[in-house]
Amino acid sequence: MFNDHPKLPFHARELHELPGLPTDEANANITRSRLGGLAHQGVLTQPGRDLYQKRM
Repeated sequence: MFNDHPKLPFHARELHELPGLPTDEANANITRSRLGGLAHQGVLTQPGRDLYQKRM
């Protein structure tokens, strides 16, 4: 999704639901954690709470 729409920010839950993963809160938190790690590494930015965007 980030490569297809590099200028759009996405909520963690939106990204979690795309591949058809279970939508319970525990699994969504795993996705948030992974996205947070990518933001910490500088691959993604976090323009808002629970929003992630590809670093330009």
